[in-house]
Amino acid sequence: MRLKRCPFCGGKPKHIEYTKGVSHTIWCPGCGVETNDPRSKKEAYALWNRRSSELSGISGELDLISEGDEG
Repeated sequence: MRLKRCPFCGGKPKHIEYTKGVSHTIWCPGCGVETNDPRSKKEAYALWNRRSSELSGISGELDLISEGDEG
């Protein structure tokens, strides 16, 4: 399974396995955002990719709101 890019910064995420496969997370080294503590690699990938596609539009909307506040 392939990980989508970070919805916040576009960075390339990394899979991190803790305690010999007991816990997994996906982490973006570009901005530090990460998934909650999924119990399997498959669940971690699915959570990241679902989050990535659902939040990518929200990130753009937040940028527009911020730009409007400056002027």
